[in-house]
Amino acid sequence: MNVFILALDGLEYCLVEKYDLKYLKQTVYGKIEVGKEYTAKYDVPYTPVVWQSFITGKKPEEHGIYSFTTYGRFWDRIRKLPVIRSIKIKAKIAWKIGIKPKAITKNHLRHKTIFDEIGPSIAIDVPTYNLVTEDWFLKFKPSHATEELIKTIWKSYQKRKEKTFNLMSHKEWKLFMAYFRIPDLLGHLYFVKYPLKLMNCYLELNQLARQIKDRLQKDTVMLIVSDHGMQASKDGVTGTHSKYAFWSLNIKTDWKPKDITDFYPKILEWVKDH
Repeated sequence: MNVFILALDGLEYCLVEKYDLKYLKQTVYGKIEVGKEYTAKYDVPYTPVVWQSFITGKKPEEHGIYSFTTYGRFWDRIRKLPVIRSIKIKAKIAWKIGIKPKAITKNHLRHKTIFDEIGPSIAIDVPTYNLVTEDWFLKFKPSHATEELIKTIWKSYQKRKEKTFNLMSHKEWKLFMAYFRIPDLLGHLYFVKYPLKLMNCYLELNQLARQIKDRLQKDTVMLIVSDHGMQASKDGVTGTHSKYAFWSLNIKTDWKPKDITDFYPKILEWVKDH
């Protein structure tokens, strides 16, 4: 069978339930805990750590990916030294002497990914694999949502959506994974102060799931999954990552994931099942 993965960064289980979004919930759905091992330097799940575990089936201590970017193995080690770590302006210093970070891609990975195991496969902007970072480092202040920032977020979403539909129709694939960041970005901005604006985002994602479903071949497994959810920050103004991820499937099954790494072997099983 073919497998389509709709990866929605920061999609919150409780909001999907609250708005009863049937195309996101599909046939079976639930949430899984994202433990401390996925937090990296933060106290909440960190996106690149979680998605790397999802696409490799490896725990963070095995895959060793804790960031979106790298300065190269040598400089990454230097930056972790206690003496260097205490220098708050180390990034600015590195940039001034010509040492700039690059996005972590499949070329930096030590382990095979789900895309190496299944072919032909298509990956659209998957973090730590082939993410386009041009719009990642936005001038982003969760407490201050400018009109320009919101337009940029929605423009990026529409661009990925069009790319997804185009490749679904014109390329052969057994595995397709499309990543969308918008529920995370707008969750940070809207979760506390503007719940109706965030609801509009979730309604749009529900329609996205419906549009994808309508384009899929009959026997395709559709998995919708997030890397974490969203909750109110301690500042009472913005949203932050929650420690639970959302998942749903369009097939009847008694199987339930307990960890983000559980998806990897199951996806292989689905593809091999004819």
